Amino acid sequence: MIKKSALIIFGILISIMLVGCLDYKAYDIPAEEKTVEDADNSDLLKEIEQIEKELEMEEAGKEASEETKDAGETTKDKKTEPKDKVKEVVLPELKEDKVEELSSEELDIISVKENELVKLKVDVSDPDKDPVTYSFTKPLNKDGEWKTNYGDAGEYIVTVTASDGKLTSDKKIKIVVVRVNVPPVIEGVGDITVNEGQLVSLEPKVKDPNNDAVTVTITEPLKTGTFKTDHTSAGEYKVKIVASDGELQTEKTIRLKVNDVNVLPEISNIPTEIRVKEGEKVIIKPEVTDLDGDDFKVTISDPVGNDGVWEVGFTEHGDYTVTVVVDDGKDKVTRKIKLKVEDVNMPPEIKDISVKAN
Repeated sequence: MIKKSALIIFGILISIMLVGCLDYKAYDIPAEEKTVEDADNSDLLKEIEQIEKELEMEEAGKEASEETKDAGETTKDKKTEPKDKVKEVVLPELKEDKVEELSSEELDIISVKENELVKLKVDVSDPDKDPVTYSFTKPLNKDGEWKTNYGDAGEYIVTVTASDGKLTSDKKIKIVVVRVNVPPVIEGVGDITVNEGQLVSLEPKVKDPNNDAVTVTITEPLKTGTFKTDHTSAGEYKVKIVASDGELQTEKTIRLKVNDVNVLPEISNIPTEIRVKEGEKVIIKPEVTDLDGDDFKVTISDPVGNDGVWEVGFTEHGDYTVTVVVDDGKDKVTRKIKLKVEDVNMPPEIKDISVKAN
């Protein structure tokens, strides 16, 4: 600071001297008569000006240093300030779906149920009486309409724009679509008719308009979705199909008819050919089984007969065809047997001897 003051005083004195000299020489001194002293004075003025600039720069640097120091002290004071004196400000978390609610304008709300039609009617007045056109953002169409579907539940922010061809006005509204639960739909099923022995498959097509998860159950005999019929499956069945989304369910009953298919009786213990000799006995005893459990009747053609026994005489040699028929009342099963009776020569038999009359 002492150095600064001295320099300032020295500068002031030099300035006074120069002013006096300049005033003295200002009167009609031709340019050619200017001396070296005048040039020296000019240099001196430049040096004084330079000194003043340096002093100003030095002063500015000190002021900046003092401000930095003050700021540092202030920060230090703040750091040492007790925690109980620091007020903590917690800003509320803004969720994305609440941004519109925090806007300056309050949104109009239109509430509809799923599967209902949204149809906006816009009332606009134009001070200039210009014709006004409207436009709407999705999901509305160009006419401001939207046919909601099941599964569209939620909130939608749409913008309505009115234009007179030069200027436009916008307004946002909120459309709230309320969920409406509906039961699942069962498709692709109907009454079924098959014959015994066939495989039955049932694959119902189930849809849920709300896209909910659906559980499907089927009663017997199609509980697993398939049914392999056999000779005992003939009859009619009521099959119930139930589709549930956990809240609502749909039931559908179909008729399954299994036609009886007769299983032919099976005949065993019958040879295809029998060879006997005259005087021998022919025995035919067929064994019959019927998987349907039907009553059956067995017939055996001549010369054996239904009892299945034939005692061959000595005059009955030859070839025969014996037919065995099993009838269960629905169908008949036939088997044929070739029967060959061989000739056997027998000696004459003397039955009686008497006296021959003359």
